[in-house]
Amino acid sequence: MSSGGLRFIASSLALALAATLIHGTSDAFAASPQAATSAKRSAATQAADIPSARVAARLSGKRVEALSERTETSTTWVNKNGSLTTELTAGPVRFEDEATGEWRDVDLDLVSGSDGSIAPKAHPRGLKLAGKTGSRATSLKSAQAAKPTDLVTLGKGDEQITLQWKGGLPTPKLNGTRATYVNAVPGADVVVEATRTGYEQYVDIQQRPAAEGYTYTLPLKAKGLKVKEQADGSLLFTDRKNKRRAVMPAPVMWDASVDKASGEHTNRAKVDMKVVQRKGAVDLVITPDAKFLGAPGTKYPVTVDPSTSSLSNVFDTYVQQGETVDGSNDVELDLGNPGTKNADGTPRTAQSFISWNTSPIQDALVLDAKLSLWNFHSGNNVDCKAYPWEVWSSGAASTSSRWANRPTMTAKKATSTETRGNTSCTTQPDGWINADVSTLVQEWASAKATRGHMGIRATDESVVAQWKRVNSANAASNPPKLVVNYNYRPRTGTKQEAGPPYFSYGGDYVVNTTTPTLRDTFVDADGDKVNGTFQIFDSATNTQVGNVLVSKFVPSGQVASVTVPAGVLAEGKTYKFRTSPYDGTHYNAGWSAYKTFTVDTKAPSAPTKITSTDYPSTSWVKGGGQAGSFVITPPASDHNWLEWSLDGATWTKVAIGGASGDKTVSITPPQDGTQRLQVRTVDKADNRSEAAEYTFHAGPGGFNQPSDGDRTARRLIWWRKPTAASTTRSHSPGAAPTRMPGRGFRSVTSALGELRSPPGPSP
Repeated sequence: MSSGGLRFIASSLALALAATLIHGTSDAFAASPQAATSAKRSAATQAADIPSARVAARLSGKRVEALSERTETSTTWVNKNGSLTTELTAGPVRFEDEATGEWRDVDLDLVSGSDGSIAPKAHPRGLKLAGKTGSRATSLKSAQAAKPTDLVTLGKGDEQITLQWKGGLPTPKLNGTRATYVNAVPGADVVVEATRTGYEQYVDIQQRPAAEGYTYTLPLKAKGLKVKEQADGSLLFTDRKNKRRAVMPAPVMWDASVDKASGEHTNRAKVDMKVVQRKGAVDLVITPDAKFLGAPGTKYPVTVDPSTSSLSNVFDTYVQQGETVDGSNDVELDLGNPGTKNADGTPRTAQSFISWNTSPIQDALVLDAKLSLWNFHSGNNVDCKAYPWEVWSSGAASTSSRWANRPTMTAKKATSTETRGNTSCTTQPDGWINADVSTLVQEWASAKATRGHMGIRATDESVVAQWKRVNSANAASNPPKLVVNYNYRPRTGTKQEAGPPYFSYGGDYVVNTTTPTLRDTFVDADGDKVNGTFQIFDSATNTQVGNVLVSKFVPSGQVASVTVPAGVLAEGKTYKFRTSPYDGTHYNAGWSAYKTFTVDTKAPSAPTKITSTDYPSTSWVKGGGQAGSFVITPPASDHNWLEWSLDGATWTKVAIGGASGDKTVSITPPQDGTQRLQVRTVDKADNRSEAAEYTFHAGPGGFNQPSDGDRTARRLIWWRKPTAASTTRSHSPGAAPTRMPGRGFRSVTSALGELRSPPGPSP
C-alpha cells in the first residue's frame, strides 16, 4: 500500500483556442496530384469549438477535438458522424500555463533547476522541492534545535503550503518522480515523490533507533490558509472565506514487509502527531510508536507518513476494514479481500469510490460509457483466472469516509471480469481493466448532475482471488478515466409564447384570435435542425383540445411555430400548452412546463371622458410647444393601456394596467391652431376600442382664416346677374371706371382674413 501525498487539484478551466490544422488546408485547392495527395493527408485534429469541430470532422472523416471544451480533467472530440466523445479523468492530465496561457500536459519527472531547486517538468500546482541546503544535523537531537529549511512547497500566489525540515538537506537522488535525501539525519532518509495532484512525503527510518524517544519536528507554513486540528487527529486547512482547501490525515507507519497475495504493507501502526501553533507557522511533532520500532518482528526500513491532500470537486478514495485514516491522498484504490486480517480477526476488505465532474455530459443521450482502471496488482496468482468486480451507484465519499461510515452502494450498474496486474501470469501484465457503465452514466446525464458518484467492489468479498489494486487520481500515470460517447437530445424549449400579440402578464398570455400562433425556441447541442410538437389543454378541465400540432423543422436556436386551426379554441376561455422538440433522430425525453393563454377577441369600450384645464375646448390658450395635462377617464373594465393621437399623428401608448380612475396624460401640441385629440382603449390582447375625440385651441385668439399657404387678394369683385339699371363705380384710385350691368360691384381689399359683406344694394 502506498503512502499519502499533498495534492491541490486546480479548478477546471475551459480555454477557447483557435483551430490548429496539421499541414494546413490550402493544399486541398491545388490541382497537382502531389497536392491532392497532401490534401488527403491534411486533416484538422483540433478546432476552436464544437460547431467548428463538427464541420472539420465531417470533412476529414476523423474525430476532431473541440478546444473550447478542454479542462484539466476532460477532453471532448466531435466524431465524423456528429456524435461527441468526452474522456473524463479522475486527476488532471493538463493545466494552463500562467506564462503562456496555453495548455501543458502534466509531466512529473523531476529535474534540477538553475538555482539548485528540484521540480517536475510540468506540474499543475507549481510543485517545488529543495536542493542541497545548509549542513545536515548530526543527530536527531541536534535537528530539534536546527534552523528549518523549506523541503517542499505546493501552490502559488496567495495560497501555499510549505513543509519544512529541521537542519540542512543533502543533494537529493532523483529517480523519475522521486527525490531521496539520503541520511537527512543519521539513519533516516527523507523522500518526496511528485504525484499528479501534489506530492507524497515520508521519512524512511533505515535502522532500529538506539534509544527510545525517537521523535522529530516538521515545521509547516500555510500562506493564506488557516490550520486547525480535527478530532480524528487530522489537520484542516481553510482559506480566508472559511472554505475547506486541504486536509492532512492522521499519520501512519509501516515496515518493509509485504504480503505476497495482497501486495500490501500489512505490518502497520499509528503515529502520534502533536500540533504546536506558532506565530505564522505550525510545528508537527512526529513520534512513531516506540514499541513498533523496537519490536523484533519489525522489518526495516520503517516508513513514517504524515501526508496531506487537497479538497476538490473531483475526488477518489478507498476505505478498508480496520483502517481509521483517510485514504483519499493515496496513489491507489483497493477493492476486495486481500487475504489478511486485522487484530480482531476481521478481514481487511476494501471498497473504492470515485466522484466525477459530469458537467460536460449533462442532459446527454449516452451511446456508451466505459470505466477504465489501471490494474497493477491482483490476487489471482494461483490460477491466473479473470475474476469479477462490480460498479455501483453510490453516495459521495469524502475525507472522513471510513469502512464504518462508507457511502451506501445503492444499485449494481456493471460487472466486469477483466483482470490484470499479476506478474506471475504472463497473459495478465499491468494494464487497463474496463467496465461498461453506460446505464449509470445515463442516469447522471438525465439528472443533469454536475457530479457523478460510483462505488467499486469485488463481486464476492470472501474470495481473495478477486482482490485488486488500481491507480488513483493521485498516481503519476494512468489515473482512472471514464470515456463517454454521446449525442444530445434537443433541449427543452426555452421561450414558449402565444399570440398575437405575444404579450405576457406574469407568465400568462392573452391572444386576440381563435386561431393564434404558438411558438417556442429549441436548441440542439449537436446543431441539428429541430421541430416542435405542441399539445394544448383546456386549463379548467385539464383535457387535451384538438390534435397535437407539429411545426416545420427549423435551425437550432430559431423559433418553431404552429397555428391553431379554426374550431379548436373558443372566445373567453383559458388554455395551456406544452412543447417537446425532435431533431430527426431523437425526441426530447419529456415536455416543457405549461404556458397559459386566454382567448380575447372582443374590443374594449372607448374612454368615457376627456377634459383639460390647460387646454379647455372653449378657449384659445397657451400655444404650440407648451405641454398641457389631459385627464382621461377609461371604461370601467377591460383596459390595459390608453393610446392617444393628435391630429392624426402616430399613436402613443400609455400603460394603465387595468387601474380604475382617471389617468392624466401630458401632451404638447406642436403648433398653434385648433387641435383634435383622439384617445382609445387597448386591452391585454391588444384589441382597440373606437376613438373618443376632444378638440381644443392652442395659441392667442384671432382670425381662423386664412389657413397656412393661403394668399391674400388685393381686390374682390362681387358680381350679380345684370338688371335693367346699371351703376358705375370707381374700383381703383386713378383707374377708369368699369361699368357692369345690374346692381354694380364693390371693391374690397383684405389684409388679414376674409372681410366679406353680404350681397345687397350698394350704399
